[in-house]
Amino acid sequence: MGDNEPEVFELESLDSAPKEKVEIIHMQHMYYFSFHNCGELMELLERHCEVEILVCIDLSVIMKDEFIRIVADNHDYHFFKQQKRQLQYVQVRLEKEMIKESESFFEFIDVLAGMNDFIFIVINPKGELPHYLLNDKVRVDTSKDEKIYVFDYDGAGAFIFS
Repeated sequence: MGDNEPEVFELESLDSAPKEKVEIIHMQHMYYFSFHNCGELMELLERHCEVEILVCIDLSVIMKDEFIRIVADNHDYHFFKQQKRQLQYVQVRLEKEMIKESESFFEFIDVLAGMNDFIFIVINPKGELPHYLLNDKVRVDTSKDEKIYVFDYDGAGAFIFS
């Protein structure tokens, strides 16, 4: 691979997984995807997506207005409040065709991930955000033919569970 190409490599051990945010129920493979810009992420999502993706963000209250400004007119989103927290989860559904047209949204995701906001993406989801989240952990169950991307804390890449 060239210096500017994204790197995807399989991880042999769960030691690398962000265990504080992931509960693994069933998975066959775990990869790490290192990307240099949101375009690389968008390309990978498009390749893996058949119908739609579900982007889930643990959004800080101070970023809510900016989020709404970016997504309000073009995306289907829904907030889920968590009791006793200053954060709230929001889900955004994007059909495969919308991924290419959502560069400003993915740039915003990149900024949030760089600020250590927790983000995960479900490829071809079978449910809504509460289905995937339990006690602030993503439930990884790929037996339902889904891929789940969980961003690392510096926003430089994502863990891919399949």
